[in-house]
Amino acid sequence: MVARIKIFPIILFFIVFLPFNLIAEKILGDNETDREPCDRAVCEDVCELVKNDLERGVDTKTVIKTNILLGNDACLVIMCALDSGAELKPVIIGAIEAGCMPDVVSRCCLNAGAQPLLVAQSLQSLAEPVTPDVPGDDIGPEDVLPVDTEQPGTSPGGMISPSSF
Repeated sequence: MVARIKIFPIILFFIVFLPFNLIAEKILGDNETDREPCDRAVCEDVCELVKNDLERGVDTKTVIKTNILLGNDACLVIMCALDSGAELKPVIIGAIEAGCMPDVVSRCCLNAGAQPLLVAQSLQSLAEPVTPDVPGDDIGPEDVLPVDTEQPGTSPGGMISPSSF
């Protein structure tokens, strides 16, 4: 009797849940294999264009940005650039300047075979503030406008409290 009680959940699993998983997998499909960025001939054309531009000495950032803005798949452009030997940081900068989100750019770089640490360092360096290159163009404390720190209503000037909206 005890052996039947232990076998019952296993049999129930195979009868109820396994067919459901098989049906759901057929309906939903595999997202990575079903999604093609473009037709094979178009992909080869885009890769050839990116490769030729990079071999001619065109700026990597400009090549990436232009191809993405022309409507080509960002992952395809990134993959083609990295496969043709382009440096990682200009590729990332060009993709982000073209309007790609950083998480998409990082996923595409990783799928193209880039080292995760280098991708993270490149994205992190983009998030850091850039210091001005021109001497004397620094912003100092005297250039910052004073901020009113008084409570609303205590200083003359007609401040409106956000709680009255």
